[in-house]
Amino acid sequence: MLHRLPEGEWVTGPQATVVMAAYCHPRPAGGRFNHAGRGAWYAARKLEAAQAEIAYHRTQELAEVGVFETRVQMRLYLADFNAPFHDVRDIHAVHDPMSYEASQTLAHSLLRGGSNGVVFRSVRHPGGECIACFRPKLVLNVRPGAYFEFRWEGTRTPSVAPLSSPS
Repeated sequence: MLHRLPEGEWVTGPQATVVMAAYCHPRPAGGRFNHAGRGAWYAARKLEAAQAEIAYHRTQELAEVGVFETRVQMRLYLADFNAPFHDVRDIHAVHDPMSYEASQTLAHSLLRGGSNGVVFRSVRHPGGECIACFRPKLVLNVRPGAYFEFRWEGTRTPSVAPLSSPS
C-alpha cells in the first residue's frame, strides 16, 4: 500500500509508522472520507467524539464475527494541523450513518483536486467535530496520549476505561 502514496507524501522520523499506518492500512471498505486503496488520518476535537467513533467501528467489526466478549486496548495520539481543510459540516449527504457512498465520492474528488482534507460532524457523537486529513505530511507533532481499554461484556455497547495518563 505504501507505493499507492506519492513518495513526496511519505513521512519519516518519530511517530512516522503511526502516521503512515493510517494511510497504508485502510479498512477493506474504506472509511467515511477514504476508499480501500488509500487511508486518511481521522481525528476528533474532543475525546468523547473520538471514543464514540472508535466504539461504533469496533462494534461493527465484532458484529461481523458475532463476538461481544472482548477487550481492546488503544493508544490516544495527539496531533497538530496547520493547513486549510474543506468544511463539509453542512453537507447532509456525507453524514449518512448507514452509507459512505456520498462521503467517499466527495473525498475522492477533493483529493484529486489537491485538498488537504475535510472538517465534518461526528456521526456517532452529537455535537462532535472531526477531521479527515488526506495528506500524511500535514499530521504534525504526533505524540502519544493516554491508553484506553474498550470492554465489550456481552453487549454492543462497550465501557471505556483509562489505563494510563499521558506522560
